[in-house]
Amino acid sequence: MAHGGGTPVLTNAEAGPYRIFVWANPEKPVAGVYHLTVAVSEPAAPGKDPLSGEPVLHALVQVTFQHLESGDTITMQATHENAVNKLLYEGDAKLPKAGQWRVDVTVQGPQGQGSAGYVVELADSRTINWLFVVGGVLGILFLAGLVLVLQRRLGSQAADGPAAQRLEHVRSLEK
Repeated sequence: MAHGGGTPVLTNAEAGPYRIFVWANPEKPVAGVYHLTVAVSEPAAPGKDPLSGEPVLHALVQVTFQHLESGDTITMQATHENAVNKLLYEGDAKLPKAGQWRVDVTVQGPQGQGSAGYVVELADSRTINWLFVVGGVLGILFLAGLVLVLQRRLGSQAADGPAAQRLEHVRSLEK
């Protein structure tokens, strides 16, 4: 699974005294491993580009996942240690059920605490990808047909080849 990117799920979201950006993998979420990349920044100075805030590198970034149907809760910490790009915080959570999950990203840093969240729909990881199945079956049928054609060609060449002529010569001598 790629780290340091994914599908944007929060962009320049207000989280108390911070702005956060969150990307998720996989692009089409399924029950199982759900990867988050989080960027935390200070708000931009008044009159400046809203995306120009300084990165916050010394924060505690905690992510809480709550399955909306069952109420099950899973918590993980996103860290620089898990990140390829050390300006970002990353982490993986094992989300075992399909359905809607509330994702809350909480940042605790030098300026205080804040959080922002979103809801994600996870598909069942056992959902069958019919396009993959049909493509695999067609590929197997193609290979089986190719083998049959090659066997017939080799068989007809063997019937007309030198070995067949020798066998015919031996049979004629036996008569």
